Amino acid sequence: MFRSRILLAVAGSLGLVAQVSLAQTGSQKSSSSRPLSRDDPDMQAMRNYKLSMDKLDRWAVSNRAVAVYIKAHPEVKKPGATDIGDAKTFSEMERRARAEAPGYVKALESSGLSFREWWLVMGSLMPAYVAAQYERPGMPPAKDVLPENIAFVKANKQKITDLFAEFQKMNVDAKSDKDDGN
Repeated sequence: MFRSRILLAVAGSLGLVAQVSLAQTGSQKSSSSRPLSRDDPDMQAMRNYKLSMDKLDRWAVSNRAVAVYIKAHPEVKKPGATDIGDAKTFSEMERRARAEAPGYVKALESSGLSFREWWLVMGSLMPAYVAAQYERPGMPPAKDVLPENIAFVKANKQKITDLFAEFQKMNVDAKSDKDDGN
């Protein structure tokens, strides 16, 4: 089901380097086996998306709302529900999400970010975070990551690290609930 694809993305946003980071280098394929290339419009949108504190704050609110939704709807955590079908674009994913998981989308958009913008924040933040972590003097700049986003991450490293830790804890707590049969 589509919901689990979103949940996997949320897990990625909870401190794990998501498939999006690899996709931006063109070395990963989507779950529908469509190569994600530099020319892919969604990859271009993520590459060119500029992060801001307002967007980061709203993204964090969205992630918290989604965690609450998931806790209240354990059916979205069922094993084997990881197929998003043939959705290949943000627009297709959004159509499926609105049809199959309207409550999830409502939670995700509760911060004022659209479904698409939530994905753009996540898809821009993750590679910028990784690039900022591994950037060293004399190294070439990170490919396909806006320098402004790397600078944003560096300037806000503690806040972003704290958010990731918070989200990771929520993810671990959700897994514990599942293991407990909740």
